[in-house]
Amino acid sequence: MIVRYLGGRQFEIEHRGHRVLTDQPHDRGGEDQALTPTELFVGSLAACTALYAASVAHRHGLQRGDLTVEAQWHTDEGENRVEGISLVLAFARPVARDIMEAVRRAAEQCLVHRSIKTAPQITVEVLVRSGVPGQ
Repeated sequence: MIVRYLGGRQFEIEHRGHRVLTDQPHDRGGEDQALTPTELFVGSLAACTALYAASVAHRHGLQRGDLTVEAQWHTDEGENRVEGISLVLAFARPVARDIMEAVRRAAEQCLVHRSIKTAPQITVEVLVRSGVPGQ
Protein backbone atom coordinates (compact mmCIF):
# COMPACT_ATOMS: atom_id res chain seq x y z
CA MET A 1 0.00 0.00 0.00
CA ILE A 2 1.27 3.45 -0.84
CA VAL A 3 -0.07 6.95 -0.18
CA ARG A 4 0.67 9.82 -2.55
CA TYR A 5 0.09 13.55 -2.18
CA LEU A 6 -2.34 14.97 -4.77
CA GLY A 7 -2.38 18.64 -3.78
CA GLY A 8 -4.10 20.79 -1.19
CA ARG A 9 -5.15 18.43 1.61
CA GLN A 10 -5.80 15.48 -0.72
CA PHE A 11 -3.99 12.15 -0.77
CA GLU A 12 -4.47 8.96 -2.75
CA ILE A 13 -4.19 5.50 -1.19
CA GLU A 14 -3.28 2.81 -3.71
CA HIS A 15 -3.29 -0.92 -3.09
CA ARG A 16 -3.82 -3.95 -5.36
CA GLY A 17 -4.73 -1.64 -8.24
CA HIS A 18 -7.47 0.12 -6.25
CA ARG A 19 -7.43 3.79 -5.36
CA VAL A 20 -9.11 5.68 -2.55
CA LEU A 21 -8.91 9.44 -2.08
CA THR A 22 -8.84 11.36 1.19
CA ASP A 23 -9.43 15.03 1.79
CA GLN A 24 -10.38 17.42 4.57
CA PRO A 25 -13.56 19.45 4.97
CA HIS A 26 -13.54 23.13 3.98
CA ASP A 27 -13.18 24.24 7.61
CA ARG A 28 -9.92 22.27 7.85
CA GLY A 29 -8.41 23.67 4.67
CA GLY A 30 -9.57 20.96 2.26
CA GLU A 31 -11.87 20.82 -0.72
CA ASP A 32 -14.23 18.24 0.90
CA GLN A 33 -13.93 15.94 -2.13
CA ALA A 34 -13.51 12.71 -0.15
CA LEU A 35 -13.72 11.22 3.31
CA THR A 36 -11.06 12.17 5.85
CA PRO A 37 -8.58 9.52 7.01
CA THR A 38 -10.45 9.35 10.33
CA GLU A 39 -13.74 8.77 8.53
CA LEU A 40 -12.07 6.01 6.51
CA PHE A 41 -10.82 4.48 9.77
CA VAL A 42 -14.32 4.39 11.27
CA GLY A 43 -15.78 3.32 7.91
CA SER A 44 -13.29 0.48 7.72
CA LEU A 45 -14.50 -0.80 11.09
CA ALA A 46 -18.16 -0.43 10.06
CA ALA A 47 -17.59 -2.20 6.72
CA CYS A 48 -15.67 -5.06 8.35
CA THR A 49 -18.44 -5.40 10.93
CA ALA A 50 -21.04 -5.45 8.15
CA LEU A 51 -19.13 -8.16 6.28
CA TYR A 52 -18.95 -10.49 9.28
CA ALA A 53 -22.48 -9.75 10.46
CA ALA A 54 -24.05 -10.14 7.01
CA SER A 55 -22.29 -13.47 6.51
CA VAL A 56 -23.81 -14.87 9.71
CA ALA A 57 -27.22 -13.39 8.88
CA HIS A 58 -27.04 -15.00 5.44
CA ARG A 59 -26.25 -18.40 7.00
CA HIS A 60 -29.47 -17.99 8.99
CA GLY A 61 -31.48 -17.41 5.80
CA LEU A 62 -31.57 -13.62 5.87
CA GLN A 63 -30.70 -11.35 2.98
CA ARG A 64 -27.37 -9.53 3.33
CA GLY A 65 -29.03 -6.39 1.97
CA ASP A 66 -31.46 -6.33 4.91
CA LEU A 67 -28.62 -5.30 7.23
CA THR A 68 -27.03 -1.87 7.57
CA VAL A 69 -24.36 -0.71 9.98
CA GLU A 70 -24.53 2.84 11.29
CA ALA A 71 -21.38 4.30 12.84
CA GLN A 72 -20.86 7.31 15.08
CA TRP A 73 -17.68 8.38 16.81
CA HIS A 74 -16.29 11.08 18.99
CA THR A 75 -12.76 12.34 19.34
CA ASP A 76 -10.65 13.53 22.21
CA GLU A 77 -9.15 16.65 20.64
CA GLY A 78 -6.65 17.05 23.49
CA GLU A 79 -5.27 13.57 22.86
CA ASN A 80 -5.82 13.84 19.08
CA ARG A 81 -7.50 10.43 18.79
CA VAL A 82 -10.83 8.72 18.28
CA GLU A 83 -12.05 8.12 21.81
CA GLY A 84 -15.22 6.15 21.16
CA ILE A 85 -17.05 4.43 18.32
CA SER A 86 -20.66 3.29 18.37
CA LEU A 87 -21.95 0.78 15.82
CA VAL A 88 -25.62 0.00 15.35
CA LEU A 89 -26.53 -3.04 13.26
CA ALA A 90 -30.05 -2.58 11.92
CA PHE A 91 -32.22 -5.11 10.11
CA ALA A 92 -34.90 -4.01 7.66
CA ARG A 93 -37.37 -6.61 9.00
CA PRO A 94 -37.98 -8.48 12.25
CA VAL A 95 -35.28 -11.01 13.19
CA ALA A 96 -35.29 -13.64 15.94
CA ARG A 97 -33.40 -12.64 19.08
CA ASP A 98 -31.01 -15.60 18.89
CA ILE A 99 -30.03 -14.64 15.33
CA MET A 100 -29.52 -11.04 16.38
CA GLU A 101 -27.19 -12.23 19.15
CA ALA A 102 -25.26 -14.47 16.73
CA VAL A 103 -24.88 -11.51 14.38
CA ARG A 104 -23.63 -9.28 17.22
CA ARG A 105 -21.05 -11.89 18.31
CA ALA A 106 -19.84 -12.29 14.71
CA ALA A 107 -19.58 -8.52 14.28
CA GLU A 108 -17.27 -8.32 17.30
CA GLN A 109 -14.94 -10.87 15.66
CA CYS A 110 -14.18 -8.79 12.57
CA LEU A 111 -10.48 -8.30 11.88
CA VAL A 112 -10.59 -4.52 12.22
CA HIS A 113 -12.53 -4.67 15.50
CA ARG A 114 -10.12 -7.19 17.00
CA SER A 115 -7.13 -5.15 15.76
CA ILE A 116 -8.41 -2.05 17.55
CA LYS A 117 -9.26 -3.87 20.79
CA THR A 118 -5.70 -5.13 21.08
CA ALA A 119 -3.77 -2.36 19.41
CA PRO A 120 -1.17 -3.47 16.89
CA GLN A 121 2.41 -2.32 17.20
CA ILE A 122 3.03 0.51 14.78
CA THR A 123 6.48 1.58 13.68
CA VAL A 124 7.29 4.78 11.81
CA GLU A 125 10.53 5.19 9.89
CA VAL A 126 11.65 8.29 8.02
CA LEU A 127 14.18 7.89 5.21
CA VAL A 128 15.26 9.29 1.87
CA ARG A 129 14.39 7.16 -1.14
CA SER A 130 15.49 8.23 -4.61
CA GLY A 131 12.68 8.71 -7.09
CA VAL A 132 10.22 9.95 -4.48
CA PRO A 133 8.44 13.14 -5.66
CA GLY A 134 9.82 16.33 -4.18
CA GLN A 135 13.48 15.29 -4.17
